Amino acid sequence: MPISRKETASKKQEIRKFIFTAAFLWLMTATSAQVPQSYPLNLRNFDENKVKEIKKNPEFDYSEKVEYYDKYDHDWQWKQWRYEEYQRNKKNEHLKAQKFQEASQALKTTLKENFIYVAIAILLICLILMLLGFDVKPWFTFNKKVKKLKKEVVVCEDNLATISQEQLEVSLRKAIAQQKYNDALRYAYLKALQLLAKNNLIELSQQKTNADYQIELQEKKASLSESFKAISKIFTYIRYGEFVVSQEQFVMLFPHFESFYQKI
Repeated sequence: MPISRKETASKKQEIRKFIFTAAFLWLMTATSAQVPQSYPLNLRNFDENKVKEIKKNPEFDYSEKVEYYDKYDHDWQWKQWRYEEYQRNKKNEHLKAQKFQEASQALKTTLKENFIYVAIAILLICLILMLLGFDVKPWFTFNKKVKKLKKEVVVCEDNLATISQEQLEVSLRKAIAQQKYNDALRYAYLKALQLLAKNNLIELSQQKTNADYQIELQEKKASLSESFKAISKIFTYIRYGEFVVSQEQFVMLFPHFESFYQKI
């Protein structure tokens, strides 16, 4: 009857277990059978006479002699060293200052000498040019009138109380010349607010709206209320309406502001 593969595998596994168990038992028996070997104790004794001889031998004397410590003398040496160090540093600083002064003096002398040479060279060149018929007078003439460069002021509702009427007028004319009609109408409205504040008809404030100025003007001078309402409406459209004002529209709208200026 043939043996199957499963039976062959199981028999091999049993044989392996048997071999492993036998080897383990043999190892345990061998280790337990070993008895540690005992050695006889050999106690050594020192020769007292030899020890005394070694102690008397100066070559084996490793003791160090400690000199007497004098605190006063030690402090004095330290102070003396500090004083000498201070004198050396002071001398070095003096030498550094002296070298710096010498270098500065040499630089000044060099600059003076070079300046003299440059001035002489310029004079010689001018004399040669004058002899050749060139006019060198414009080189030495200066315009006494100094032109002051004025910084361009940004005109807006926030700084209306701080800018002058002249600055506002310059911004208005500049915007018209550059055909920036939206800015021109905005400056025209700000000019109206400035004129009203100048005549004590309103009080400028960043927290106030156009409606607040309308109410304030109604209380102080009601005859200007309707005209101010009209130009405020124009300003609102061109400021927040986000459309570009053409030249024809500007020609029609700007006279309303000029008429309001005359009424004030």
